Amino acid sequence: MFRRCVTVSKTLILSNTKLLTWASDRGIYTITNVTPDYAEITTKGIPYGFDNRTGKWGIWNLSLFLDGAKFKARQSEVFMNISDTDNNMCETSTFIMLKMILNYINPKVYQFDYLDPINLTVTKELCEPGTSTHSTVTKLIHSDTGELLVERLAKLCRVDNETHRPVKWSPQFHQMFSHLKDRGMPKVLKKTSTPIPTSPPDCFKWTFKSRYSDMDVKMHANQSMYIKSCIDCATEASMNGQLDQFNGDIIWYPVKYLSINYIAETFANDTLTVNMWQHNKDVSILYFSVWSDALKKIVTFIEVKIDLNKIK
Repeated sequence: MFRRCVTVSKTLILSNTKLLTWASDRGIYTITNVTPDYAEITTKGIPYGFDNRTGKWGIWNLSLFLDGAKFKARQSEVFMNISDTDNNMCETSTFIMLKMILNYINPKVYQFDYLDPINLTVTKELCEPGTSTHSTVTKLIHSDTGELLVERLAKLCRVDNETHRPVKWSPQFHQMFSHLKDRGMPKVLKKTSTPIPTSPPDCFKWTFKSRYSDMDVKMHANQSMYIKSCIDCATEASMNGQLDQFNGDIIWYPVKYLSINYIAETFANDTLTVNMWQHNKDVSILYFSVWSDALKKIVTFIEVKIDLNKIK
């Protein structure tokens, strides 16, 4: 038996070694600064699989990427410092997201792919807590240039695991963050009397079933599932020529703004219908109301503003 002798270029080995070394560091979150109301996390590059069909950052995975930084901040047990003030709540309650807004999305975000060795910084700032809620302002920054890439606003509520009712923050918790009175909850996150728009009778409808792979550890639908499903709905409509000013795969049109209201829970195998329509004056704005057959009600409402020019 003869062994095949293969000659490999040393340059190729070195270049591949450098690539693998860089790739192994990619997507690792490192806390560089953390206080009870502020956290700064650094990371390198976009993890493989966080891109979509364009090879660029997917809007739903961009939101997940910021979630990763959020969990890293909480892991420090310094950010929000719940263990010192509300330790009994940690095992018996859960955070649920009520509203999330990608308030600013720099077009440059859609220029990066998973091979770009970009240095990123995520900052997370806590705003003045409510009775049982809290809000955060998260920013994604290009570490080398200082340029703001994304700003995300989020409002969360702590609920009891058994009753699903809101759990009030303790007086000690409010005392700890009393200095945040000048850093109030962003107005766009505050509850208003404005009702969720009613979908028009001729809106585009798209029905699907939620999957087990869409669930989180509590077997509730992950927040990114709604974003992904609504973009899929828009793609179906666009591919069938039912969207004004859009044609083909909607994924090639970059999202400029996204707002999502979480109204009720979704579980595995729920049948959901997405009702989608365009703004009657600005066709770049799409509305999505997600109806649950099981609950007989709308569980999510999303507003998206999409650039009318495709990604190059």
